[in-house]
Amino acid sequence: MGPKHLSTAIDTGDGTASVALAMSVAPMLRLSAADAGRVLREVGAAVRPWREVAARWLTPTEVERMAPAFAELDAVPGLL
Repeated sequence: MGPKHLSTAIDTGDGTASVALAMSVAPMLRLSAADAGRVLREVGAAVRPWREVAARWLTPTEVERMAPAFAELDAVPGLL
């Protein structure tokens, strides 16, 4: 499954839900590449256990429906 689109765009010209796009606009948010990478690692660490947390309240089917929301982070090498 490919990237989804956001209801609130990261970039004025692209609404794709993408880690690469978020990283590309970091300078507009006054974040250096190093700071943006740190934030990305922090977010990755915070959401790493999403499946286990979701499984506490949701059925396996519902958990799998959520998976695309986390797929982009799962694809970042060395992040999760």
